[in-house]
Amino acid sequence: MFFYLAFIGSRSLGGLIATSQHIGALLNLSRAADVPQIIKGLGIDLGVVSIFAFLYYGENNAKNAQVARLSREENLLDEKRILPLSTFRGRARLVIVAGPASLIEDSFKLNVPFSDNLLERGVLVVPFMTDGSTPKIEFEKEGRDEGDQCQEEEAMAACSCYYC
Repeated sequence: MFFYLAFIGSRSLGGLIATSQHIGALLNLSRAADVPQIIKGLGIDLGVVSIFAFLYYGENNAKNAQVARLSREENLLDEKRILPLSTFRGRARLVIVAGPASLIEDSFKLNVPFSDNLLERGVLVVPFMTDGSTPKIEFEKEGRDEGDQCQEEEAMAACSCYYC
């Protein structure tokens, strides 16, 4: 893609120079014989710029389509899928809570008043159990509407529990 932009820039500069030469030749009758050659060069420059702009446009659309497809695939997370932390770069801020299952349960219970603010700021809490047991993490339904409840449960479902 760099080469497309380099060729577009090069030929655009050439077209600018040819345009200034053309204007100078039109104003000076002694250079009137050079006008057909200047117009030929200007036409070549415009043609090359058009071709490479078309190629760049097609390449850029293909890249954007591929990025969109990959983004959709990542959004369809599988609960059993193991993701490296680098996949969350730029999308979420991770907070890893490590310790025994009882400590993690207590941490999540203490986190309930702040969960809305954490979700708004893109913070994703990842439990990491060091004792091998599974904590029972539930969200209280009182005082919340169903949309908030679903959003929190989806955020937790996207984060599998990890065991050591």
